[in-house]
Amino acid sequence: MAGSKPSVKELANKVDEAWFSRDMSKLQECIDLIKDQLQEDGDAKRNGALYYFLANAHSGKRACQPGKNTLENWEDEDIEAEIFNLRVAHKLLEGSRSQTGKVRYCQASTNLGNALSLVGRPVEAIYYWDKALEALPFGMAMANRGYGLLHYSRFVPDPSHKNLIAHRAYRDMATALEHPIDLEPGSTDIFADAMAFIRSNLGDFVDKDFDLNTYSLGKTHGERQYRRWCLNQRLFLNPLNDLGSLAVAAADVLHLPTITTDLHEGPWALSFFNQLKQEYVSARFLLYEGIHNRGLHYSDKDVSIVNTLDYSSHTIHTQKIIIAFRAAYSLFDKVAYFVNEYIKVGIPIKFVSIKTIWYTQREKKKGINPLFTDLENNALRGLYWLSKDLSENRPGFRDAMEPEAQEIDYLRQCSEHRFLKLVDFSFRSEGRPQFESFLGDKLSNIQTKKEFVAKAIKLMQLSRSALLYLSLAVQTHEVRKKRLARSNHLTAPINLGHVDDKWKV
Repeated sequence: MAGSKPSVKELANKVDEAWFSRDMSKLQECIDLIKDQLQEDGDAKRNGALYYFLANAHSGKRACQPGKNTLENWEDEDIEAEIFNLRVAHKLLEGSRSQTGKVRYCQASTNLGNALSLVGRPVEAIYYWDKALEALPFGMAMANRGYGLLHYSRFVPDPSHKNLIAHRAYRDMATALEHPIDLEPGSTDIFADAMAFIRSNLGDFVDKDFDLNTYSLGKTHGERQYRRWCLNQRLFLNPLNDLGSLAVAAADVLHLPTITTDLHEGPWALSFFNQLKQEYVSARFLLYEGIHNRGLHYSDKDVSIVNTLDYSSHTIHTQKIIIAFRAAYSLFDKVAYFVNEYIKVGIPIKFVSIKTIWYTQREKKKGINPLFTDLENNALRGLYWLSKDLSENRPGFRDAMEPEAQEIDYLRQCSEHRFLKLVDFSFRSEGRPQFESFLGDKLSNIQTKKEFVAKAIKLMQLSRSALLYLSLAVQTHEVRKKRLARSNHLTAPINLGHVDDKWKV
């Protein structure tokens, strides 16, 4: 029928045909056509599928251009669009009950993991491969998770962590290859070669079984509950936490490697990273307490609060969640501050931010500063791509790969400078619009505690990733410095121990 909108299947076929023919113009036509359909239809299931195929079209454009799939690329508009659209598809398709919907959800999650891995973000990639496997025993998710874990392990400095991650990588790919019918044509050789590489390095270690849950989570019930929550949310500063909720990962062991500096500099980098870690773990605990503590706290006793009839929450528990949210967000610019000094970027301190530090003279139109690209540092590149998940309220930097980025930035602005109101229940969901003009005061940004907690946890996970990538980037850079050092370059080691827990009083 003339003028009727194409079905999802028809649009999918158009994308596939354009991809296989490597026709850039047809792929762009598909992108424009799908965007038109998204504007017309608000159905979540259909939109989820459309966003998935929109991402595929951008992926096709990338595949048509030589060099677009290499690990050296720092800028790629198509992969940015691919990640953004896959994230929207993932959210819309989550919880699908039909088999078709579940498969599409797994495909979106797997492709999202692949794209994030490609830009140097293995931590987030593993999360999405895991999401796919939670829904279905999806072969490509299992195999790609194994392949991604192998690459992750190669950047992890601790030998025991490196080997355990590689061990899991081998097992994942072996499991996927047991049912090769679930894998894409031509991929089995790639995974088999990766397994052979791991075995050549680890030998019989890959055949051993390990119980990684025999480790203690603490002496008290409260400590064990806290550590179990951190494990489940993957919030420990420990690469092993990316393998799952394993007791062996319940320690914040992440640190910087041995650093070579000029004699007059001193251990400023180690000291700064100590502070970043402490701010992170303290914010994490405040978030936990704010979420889980109940009842009247003595600090709230006799604090006179007017009942404004909007279910707003005014307790120390709520404030702990907000403080944790702000503290987690503040870490990103502090990481940039570290990078600016460590890499000697030379940006004046007052102008340093995680969004702008990467560009020549902090101007996006001038491109990535060659100082970064010349380092061949994949973890640093991952940190750059992580910065694309954030929004900064200035021209050229508001857009982000994360669909919720602008809202999260606005919530941060409100929590620090304006009026953020957390409510236990949203009166808007009660079907009583006549009360909105009275209860929805004009100055506040209103969020339910449930909505805000989800965003706070997500932000905490992202700040954890930033610290992980920073540590791995320093590790890579120190190896490079050592390789390039002159043979007659003398160094004098200074051994620094660790602060014992009994001294933390």
